[in-house]
Amino acid sequence: MQQAIIRRGTAERADGRAAAPDLRFRVRNHQDLVEKIARATRRRVTLVRGPAGSGKTLACSLWAARQLGSRVVWLTLSADDDQALFWARVYHGLLKASTGPVAAMQALADASAAEFPLRLAEVARAFTSPVVLVIDNAHVATSDSLLHGLDLLIRNAPPSLRIVFAGRRGPELPQLARLEAAGEMAIVGLGDVASPASAAVRSGTAQPGGQPLHALTQLRRFQNGEVEAESRDMEGECVE
Repeated sequence: MQQAIIRRGTAERADGRAAAPDLRFRVRNHQDLVEKIARATRRRVTLVRGPAGSGKTLACSLWAARQLGSRVVWLTLSADDDQALFWARVYHGLLKASTGPVAAMQALADASAAEFPLRLAEVARAFTSPVVLVIDNAHVATSDSLLHGLDLLIRNAPPSLRIVFAGRRGPELPQLARLEAAGEMAIVGLGDVASPASAAVRSGTAQPGGQPLHALTQLRRFQNGEVEAESRDMEGECVE
């Protein structure tokens, strides 16, 4: 018998990478970059891709920090994530964001990992405001069951639920190829995302009181799963 997504012992581990990194430092000259991602996320699915160190996570975090009309749920994938842990993180992220009625969220809590993607697509129709699910490190997704679930979610998600993948490349999903061919997926490539944010950190214009290296180190530790998303070690504040 399949067990409910939050009753498999995953709840204790589900919160760790279910929020955007806390990037409270100044980054100048990033307006164009954030606007490109904002335009891209009007589509059902967005892929922000580029090589390691190109600034994908930083760029998406800057964009996420500016969202007022939509709720952003952030997940950072790890290579050893299975579908139960991943969907449990999605559930806890949605719960924190207060995305839907209590009854709808309970329906998600009662779903098994295999049932969760289609149940989420159904529940998303009751969301009180648009939700954007950001999946960082998307290129490390290799679990067949997780990839199948993501493909089901993309295929069935209503307009109130949009998905952003950030990674060196997109996950191996048949639905992504179909969406790209149909013009329903936006791609922000290296040429769009690499320079302003990451260059600002390297040049020292992204700094909380002259500490750009600390901020960059903290971001990379988060990407590698060495610290949890709730860590608040960085100083300063993210400004527009």
